[in-house]
This record gives sequence, structure tokens and C-alpha cells, in this order.
Amino acid sequence: MDNAQPHLTGSEVVGQHGEPIGKATDVLFDEEADRPAWIQVDQGLLHQKHTLIPLEGAYQADNGTLVVPFDKDTIKRAPKVKVPVALTGEVRQKLSEYYGVHG
Repeated sequence: MDNAQPHLTGSEVVGQHGEPIGKATDVLFDEEADRPAWIQVDQGLLHQKHTLIPLEGAYQADNGTLVVPFDKDTIKRAPKVKVPVALTGEVRQKLSEYYGVHG
């Protein structure tokens, strides 16, 4: 994803097989590269569960839906975060290791 990317907050998020994941509620930037790096997705009844998903390998479909390169089960098992999110080095490392990406 790059800086030319349309606004992601409010986008519906789907997994790699088209399964619905939730709604994007926040975008966290890689401060060093000044680019969007993580998306916060609220899931569950009344969107009470908060998950961060890396944007590495994600793309926005023509209809505005954000497609992430993970399946729903992988995302459901991801470490949960407290809102508001503080993307500390420890949290970033834990999530990067879980998803197998460069955080």
C-alpha cells in the first residue's frame, strides 16, 4: 500500500478468500517510511474485538473493499490490542512475528 492509497478508514475488510473480516476503524503509519503499515479492524458483535492487520500485501478492490492476505481464522487468532492502540516496539514485534511480516 502506498501514499496514493484512498482513505481506508471505514472500508469493509475481507480475507484472502473473500470472507468478511470487519470494518477498518483506524490506520497506523510506519513513522520511518511515512506510509500506512497496519489497519485496525473491529470485529464481532458491536465491533467489540480490535485486531491489527498488516497492510503488507493488502490491496483495495475497485469497490473500495480492503483485501488482506490472511484468512479469517488467522486474523481471529491474532493478538488483540487495547484501544486506543499504542503501537510500541513490543506490540509491533509480537504482531509482526505472528503474521510473518516486517513490521
